[in-house]
Amino acid sequence: MGSGRLQVLTSGLGKRDRAPAASGPGGIRPRFSCRVWDFRLLPSCAPIGYKSCMTMEDFRASLTLTEPPRELPAPLAALWWDAKGDWARAHGMVDDLSTRDAMAVHAYLHRKEGVEWNADYWYGRAGRKFHRPTLDAEWQALLEGLLG
Repeated sequence: MGSGRLQVLTSGLGKRDRAPAASGPGGIRPRFSCRVWDFRLLPSCAPIGYKSCMTMEDFRASLTLTEPPRELPAPLAALWWDAKGDWARAHGMVDDLSTRDAMAVHAYLHRKEGVEWNADYWYGRAGRKFHRPTLDAEWQALLEGLLG
């Protein structure tokens, strides 16, 4: 998205539609494009889903906040909470979901927990017969796949 389009999108925002005033360490607020915060601003994202509406850089920058961007779908929000060290909250985001994306993240979380039999069950439900050799590599692969 060119900066001209971003300027047009953000210039018409009302106070209610702007990103929350969250800030990271030292009061520094990460710079996000508006598309991370409110998908209503980009109708072109709706038909294709979240996969092209957020970049890896946007996601990583959001980790300085205290809460994930509210528009993150559950599988991405689960990875966000996992990266913040809150396994239970991450698991709660995907525990009752039955999409392939959610089940893949669910499998990863049980693998991280150390409960291999449960991880294997969720890998099977997600249609995956393998996982990455390290947890970090798997987290990265999941994030890349979800942001796709």
